[in-house]
Amino acid sequence: MAGLCAGILAKAGVETRLGQTVQGANFHGVDGWTLRYASPGGSESRSAGRVQDDVETFDALVICSHDPALAAGVVADLVASELPVRTAMLEEEVDTRGRMEGLSAALLEARETKQPVFTLSAYFPAGSLSSMPPLDAATIPGSSTIQFVARDASKPGRPATRPLPAEAAPPAAAPATGRGDGSQPAEEGELWTAVSTSALAAQVLAATTDRPTAEAAAAKIMAKELACLLANAATMAREAATDPAAGGGGGQSVQREPVVPLALRAKRWGAAFLGGGLGLKEDSVVLGPWRLAIAGEFVAQGGPPPDAKCGDWRGYPSPAEAAALSGLDAGERTAVLFQA
Repeated sequence: MAGLCAGILAKAGVETRLGQTVQGANFHGVDGWTLRYASPGGSESRSAGRVQDDVETFDALVICSHDPALAAGVVADLVASELPVRTAMLEEEVDTRGRMEGLSAALLEARETKQPVFTLSAYFPAGSLSSMPPLDAATIPGSSTIQFVARDASKPGRPATRPLPAEAAPPAAAPATGRGDGSQPAEEGELWTAVSTSALAAQVLAATTDRPTAEAAAAKIMAKELACLLANAATMAREAATDPAAGGGGGQSVQREPVVPLALRAKRWGAAFLGGGLGLKEDSVVLGPWRLAIAGEFVAQGGPPPDAKCGDWRGYPSPAEAAALSGLDAGERTAVLFQA
């Protein structure tokens, strides 16, 4: 994901600072924001921004993260600061400080609802899938097993195939060769990555607490679902190509059989998405007087309802979609602040 974001920002000509862990931020009124990040030695220092009187500052701060802890700390620091709050809320005698404290507490509370998921790395024979499904990545709201899938080679700078991991044993039904034609054994495969639903992770972890056993079980279940999903996508692509009404050449479509992966590897992501959230109607939180925006899947999400099916979240089919829309909303609302 870091490579994907970096590639998008590079194409847009946006200056970036990569490989730095932000630990906090300080608001300096009309002078803007400065950031505190962890240096390689573990101490804190300021990040880059506009240089003014030897202090690097930013005009606005947008926090986009699946972990609300940073945002909670930044809001708490604002409450504790002595800077006057220039807002109409004060003129209306609204308890601004109380609302800010409540926001910080709600963000910390949402952080405690993190739910685990499994990530699957599935290696398929080279060329078996990449030329068929008309997608590079997709969210899958109709699956109770997988919520997100991506083709690794679609990310900037990634190769078309990757070496098969030595520690990943092939599935029982995996072919002995890369092409299934009796040629030399496969050493590389095209990599697809999938993220499970929280519901599947809960089901697997309820059956066993042993991590290797749980990861192996999740890999088996997710691989079967992933192969079927990609086969269905390939079939739909063929149907579109053969449908004269869709501009295809006509002819009969044939159901594509699932492709058996060469190797599988699943990892448990212990603190992935949140099971709860702020439950707001808005997709992001924007504090105009400070030019501060907070984005994440936890803003509009209130967690899965009691009768949730297929791992659905309230408001959006998946946390990935909620996070993306939250980031877009935060960007648009921040841009408005500079139009005044």
